[in-house]
Order: sequence, then structure tokens, then C-alpha cells
Amino acid sequence: MSTLVSGHPSELSRSKRSYQDTRNGVFQYVSDHLIYEILLRTPAESLLVLKSVCKDWCSIIKDPNFIRQHCDHHMTKEQSIGLVSLLEREDCSGIYDLTNINKLCKTGNEFGNLERQNEQLQLSTHADGRLLKITSCNSFVCFHTEFPLHMWNPVTRELMMLPKPGIRNNKEVATGCGFGFDASHNEYKVIQLYKRVDDSTLGYEVLTLGTAMSWRRPIQQKDSLLHPNFWEFESGQEAIFVEGSLYWHATEHILCFDVTTERFELIQVPDRTHLKLGSYCELLVGFDRKSLCFMSHDETHEMLHLWKMQQRHCSDKKSIWIKGYSIDVSFISVPDTHITPVCIRGKKIYLRYGNGLACYDTESQAFVKAVFRNGGADCCEFVAYTKSIVCLKDIVGSSFVSSLEPNC
Repeated sequence: MSTLVSGHPSELSRSKRSYQDTRNGVFQYVSDHLIYEILLRTPAESLLVLKSVCKDWCSIIKDPNFIRQHCDHHMTKEQSIGLVSLLEREDCSGIYDLTNINKLCKTGNEFGNLERQNEQLQLSTHADGRLLKITSCNSFVCFHTEFPLHMWNPVTRELMMLPKPGIRNNKEVATGCGFGFDASHNEYKVIQLYKRVDDSTLGYEVLTLGTAMSWRRPIQQKDSLLHPNFWEFESGQEAIFVEGSLYWHATEHILCFDVTTERFELIQVPDRTHLKLGSYCELLVGFDRKSLCFMSHDETHEMLHLWKMQQRHCSDKKSIWIKGYSIDVSFISVPDTHITPVCIRGKKIYLRYGNGLACYDTESQAFVKAVFRNGGADCCEFVAYTKSIVCLKDIVGSSFVSSLEPNC
């Protein structure tokens, strides 16, 4: 069965004939249940090619329930975690260089298939002079300023430009956005946050991905929240999606939005008073795909502290957070650059520093520096995503979707 686990569809087309030959050979003796289980364990890149084997397999692979089960099954698998880097060009032309990272160095471990090389792509977008950020929601890599701009699946290579929300000039100020998944209704949602100018309360709009693709303003909570002071207010706060909720870092609190109920709540950040931090930077991180983490990078003492949220609804607020790691990052410290965890893969934590990625082994407590570097740039962004065959065209229709292909 080794033919089922290879690279991107463009690399596998030459093997399609052998798949078709085996359909009337070996697989005629295999039960439908076993075929389903085999497909469920097959990497996402290979499933796109296997859709062409026969109508039965195509029907299975395109079924929304199968896609959801496949995504859940591979959520924590090491080889199913993808990485993408984003780098703005110096000429400020609105063109950004993307790298779909399939190969790292020096770790003895690869992202994806061993034979696949890193893919270079170009994204053209109009950020209107604002800082373009990159985040992820399950299978999708999402690009945004304080406004949502694009969603992209690196496996299917589908790219979608999102419609603009209805922010009212002079009455409302856009302050952030987020991308989430409502598992109860199998719906992807985009959230636009804004501050009302007259009373500084928090408002929001919701875009549910579908054929309608129109923003709506839900009935607001009766207990209107004052708009929180986001940590990166000027450039638009980056939201973290974890287990059905979106989180924004708001100084001493975390703003939480339940994607299903569409309700907000505030969560206290961990107690750091005992650490006696020097000059520091704090961020939210969702780097193990299943839990929210709070990070504090103490630049003075060159330490990185991580807390993990174990339970959100708890009478004892101090029990919400448990201390995870305290990492000496002096080995990878770069002046005037924050160090940020990107993802965890097995026992290894991948951290962004400057224009590169470093790997920290939690067992040996040792670093492998520069497992990936993005040219001569001073700084670039990285994001992790779960490889999946969720097709944007099946969700919103073909009119909203284009293709983002690697450079020739």
C-alpha cells in the first residue's frame, strides 16, 4: 500500500494508471469498510489523486463527513501539520512571497513527504499600507489586516478573496478579525470586530462561508462589553482559533468568542508576578492545535515562558492555567526581535526568530538552530495548519475561488 502515501497530485499523476489497474485486481477482494479506513489514513495530498481512481472512491473522498473525520484523524499527526511562511517584498508593491514548507534541515525529520521540495508562491493583495498578518483555521491559511482578506488551502491550492464587512465610517472603527469553525453546524465563520465611536463598546459582524457570502450583524449581547485594549491594536489583533473558540489578547485579559453560540467572555491572563520579568512581549499561541497557550518572552533574561489553559469554565480562576515550559532562548536570541512558538510536532517545538525557524527538543532541552531560513530578510511570519482536502469550491461555489499555484 505504499503507493497511497506520496506527494502532491502533480507528482502522482503518473501513478494513476497503476491505481486503476489495482481497482479490478487486489481491491475487489477488499471490503468497503476497509477501503474507507485505508482512505481515512491516507495523507491529504494523495487523496486528491485517488478521487480519480473510481466513482466509489471519489464519492467517499468528497463526502463532508469523511472530510471531517479525515481532518480529525490527522489533526495531531506529525506529518499532517503543514508550515507556511510569509514575507513582504521590500518594494511595497502589494506582492508577498509565500513558502509552503515541506522540507526542513538538520532535524532528521521532514514536514510532509521526503521527496517533496519547498514550494515558492506569490500572493498579490491590497493591504492599503497596513501590516499583513497570517493565521490559520484548521486546513485554511488566512491573511488579514484588521480586516479579513483571503483564505487559502495549500493542499488544494484554492484561494478565496473575502467580501468587505459593512463598517460604518465615522461611527465604527475596525479593530480585528478572526477565522473559526463551528463544528456543531459544520460551518466556517469569519468574525469582524469593531469599536463603536460613541460609547467605545464592542461590536461584531459574522460572515458564514456559503453560497450567499454576506455579512450579518447578530443581536448583540445585552451585557455590552467595553471594547478591550488589544495588545497590538494599531495593526489589528491576531486571533487564535482553538477547539471551537477564537481568542484575542487584550492586555490583562483575553477576549474569547464562542464560534457556535456567538457569545463573548473575558478570561484572566496567567499570574506572572513571581517571574520578575524584565523587558518582555506577550502573545497567545495555539501551537499544539488542541489547546490555548499564553507566552511571555522575557527579552532581558532571554527566557520564554509558556502556560497552557486546561479548563476555561472554572470557579477557581487560578486553576485555568498551568505552567508548561520555561525555555532558555539565549541560543537563538536576535536583537529587537520577538521569539514566538509556531507549532509543536511530537516532542519538538518550532519557534520563529527573525527570518528563521529554530527547533527546541523538549526531551533533550536542546536547540537546533535555523532549521529553515527565509532568504536575507530581517523578519518573516510563519503559521502552522492541518493538511486537509476541504475544498473551498464545495463550500462557497466556484465564482468566489481562484487558484494560487507555485512559481514556475
